[in-house]
Amino acid sequence: MEVKTNVVSLLRKALENGLSVFQEEQKLKIKVAQGIVPDPEIIGLLKANKEEIIAFLKDGMGGAEDMKTFGEPILPMDRSNPDQRIPLSFSQEQLWFIDQLGGSMQYHQPLALRIKNRLDKQILEESLLALVDRHETLRTVVKSEDGRPYQEIMPSEGWTMAYSEGDAFRDEQYLVEFIESVFNKPFGLGRDYMFRAHLIRCGEDDNVLALVMHHIASDGWSKSILVNDLIEIYAARQEGRRPALPPLKINYADFAFWQRNRLSGDVLESKLGWWESQLKGVETIRLPYDFQRPATHSARGAVTQLRIEKDLADDLKALSIEQETTLFMTLLTAFNTLLHRLTGQEDICVGTPLANRNQEELEPIVGFFVNSLALRNNLGGDPRFSELLQKVKSAALSAFANQEVPLEQIVRKIEPERSLNRNPVFQVMFVIQNIPEIPDLELGDLSLSPVRTGHEYSKFDLVFSANDSPMGLFFDIVYCRDLFLEETVKRMAGNFRQLLRSVVSDPDQRISNLSIISDEEKVATFRKSIGTETFYPADKTLIDLFYHQVDENPDKIALVFDGKVLTYSDLDQQSNRLANCLLTKGVKPQDRVGLLSTRGIEMITGILAILKCRGVYVPLNLEYPASRLAFMLQDAAADLVVASDTALVEKFDLP
Repeated sequence: MEVKTNVVSLLRKALENGLSVFQEEQKLKIKVAQGIVPDPEIIGLLKANKEEIIAFLKDGMGGAEDMKTFGEPILPMDRSNPDQRIPLSFSQEQLWFIDQLGGSMQYHQPLALRIKNRLDKQILEESLLALVDRHETLRTVVKSEDGRPYQEIMPSEGWTMAYSEGDAFRDEQYLVEFIESVFNKPFGLGRDYMFRAHLIRCGEDDNVLALVMHHIASDGWSKSILVNDLIEIYAARQEGRRPALPPLKINYADFAFWQRNRLSGDVLESKLGWWESQLKGVETIRLPYDFQRPATHSARGAVTQLRIEKDLADDLKALSIEQETTLFMTLLTAFNTLLHRLTGQEDICVGTPLANRNQEELEPIVGFFVNSLALRNNLGGDPRFSELLQKVKSAALSAFANQEVPLEQIVRKIEPERSLNRNPVFQVMFVIQNIPEIPDLELGDLSLSPVRTGHEYSKFDLVFSANDSPMGLFFDIVYCRDLFLEETVKRMAGNFRQLLRSVVSDPDQRISNLSIISDEEKVATFRKSIGTETFYPADKTLIDLFYHQVDENPDKIALVFDGKVLTYSDLDQQSNRLANCLLTKGVKPQDRVGLLSTRGIEMITGILAILKCRGVYVPLNLEYPASRLAFMLQDAAADLVVASDTALVEKFDLP
């Protein structure tokens, strides 16, 4: 990307004076830092160069990253001292800690390319070796001294490309399984090159190149850089010329050194203070999980797709223009609404990734730059969707203005003792992809196309990832297989599509009135509820059916309420304890037992305990006055009253 010097220097000058410059819907906008009085001269210069600045910024991020600021330049670090340790970036350090705890296979970055027509194997390997030489991070290992990790850059000469061939690779299923085995081979962060390549010869003019990088050395943006550099280097070697790739101004190690120096001491503490005020006390999302959360985080992922048709996508874009927001903000507001409707929670926190390549010199580098932002919103008070949209917009812009603080530092500040079975701060992500796609490529008579293998890891409970295309919006929904069934996630996807339809039909509706179930689903549900196909075992009691579930599915989730989860086995044991207590109180078959309890796990436990004693359950409504409850107990001739809290007994003056 060519950048005019006056635009670059102007943006840097604005940043130094507390002004964040960004483009939104073809308009130049300026966000002023708190306590800063804008310099009229700088404002005038920004207005005078408006068209050039918009063109420059538009070349960047889009979607969630429309607020792309141009930061201070990063200079090469002084490497004259051979004993100097090169630090890890904050993001790298977090991945290193994760790897130390139990491996980091979920952070592999795989890519498989099918190569048609005649391939020169030697030139390919030389080209890949040139890539490793060009991008230091691909040949960087992580060493540690006294528990402190640091980078060590290895020579490129030790890197080699693996090669396999054989008739077995003509079988597509066998080929895919082999590629996945390449992807799944663990990296030793302290000894291995962070980039592997395995060429698989499937036929005379049919090859597959399986590439895998560790996330500690790359990110999604890096894949496109890698492929484009590889294409150019291969073509240049084939044609006997020098690759038309400008030398890199800096390397990833320079960025890590710069970041550590920039974000330290009072500067870091000040920026962390803002995030702490935004995220203190954030709630864990309580989605309708199908399975109990494992004791340690599971990376077993799967993906399902959702397509938003072109007409609906166009309506959403028109709504975004009308409301002076971006498409990302509109979709994020809808996603927040969906989570609120599915969970009943008002405090919703969603993550979104930023490429974090705000400096020109970072754009052509392979490395781990991406940072995740936590976008927290409160949906209390049943706002209109249009009102909530403006609230989400304001929160997003504030977060984007503070985007340079690594999530890892924020987590350490607000959640120092984190759980091993879930992600800290947020467990769901929403993304509009702005990573350059890897399209079908041609190189002379050689064609390259991505190979889909079904290989999927899940770093979060749920990720909605959208791609905006001329034919509509296409979502990849990645989910954790140890938490959700596919049918549950597909139902959520359908709920989201219907919610978007409801939003564009009337954005001034209150979010509680937005439809998340289509008319077709309503009819199907109604028919199912009154259908004659459902078999009910008339010779079985409710407790018999419950015991059957305990035997068949002891570890499946039976109850979820207010963050608490009980399996069928847990619920059976808990209700048994209360049933035994009732029996010691003299409860006999047909005795009438009143239950005074708030809605929740205690109520279900109480009902089951009464029925296990073969007693008669007498429900007592907390909304009724004490006199009404006393009459109900007398009229039902209740033998005993069970209350979930002694305070309820005192409140209603019960015996």
